Amino acid sequence: GSEGKTWEGMTTNLAKEKCQFSTLLHDEETPTFPSAAAMHAYFVKLAGPFHHKIRFESTVTSVLPPVSDRPDWQVQYTQRGAAEGPTMVTCRFLVVATGVFSIP
Repeated sequence: GSEGKTWEGMTTNLAKEKCQFSTLLHDEETPTFPSAAAMHAYFVKLAGPFHHKIRFESTVTSVLPPVSDRPDWQVQYTQRGAAEGPTMVTCRFLVVATGVFSIP
């Protein structure tokens, strides 16, 4: 759509098998190279159980990867409109979501 960061008919440049998590496979009818709309639907479905943990309208200011004495990621972010300063969280997994498929 004209409001999103993709255009009508845009597809991924990777096969669907490379654009999925092992815990949620694409539907069989999904084309080999999914459209932006198909990827958006996939991410919405994937994020469903975790929606309460997602920080929308946030800017990541620092990411430290796991190391031997600290097995979790450390992520610092600021949330738009928040009165407090940056927030630091730790997590076992980190998903980098740029918003390219935010509006199909």
